[in-house]
Amino acid sequence: MVGIQLDASHLRGVRDGHVTALATPMRLGRTVQVWAIAPSDGGGRAIFAPACTLAVIDAPAAPPASPAE
Repeated sequence: MVGIQLDASHLRGVRDGHVTALATPMRLGRTVQVWAIAPSDGGGRAIFAPACTLAVIDAPAAPPASPAE
């Protein structure tokens, strides 16, 4: 997969503690995936509102192995 678009709005800062995020697929197509991500601080407050769009592509072929000497 490769990124096509990342859109985000910063809602608040976090100076200490932990940040957790839940990623939820909005569309899982054959060639395009869209994910909503919900990061929050230790108190469960939203800190960032991103969405990520990915293109699904085939992995490149591995290079041929060199012959053993």
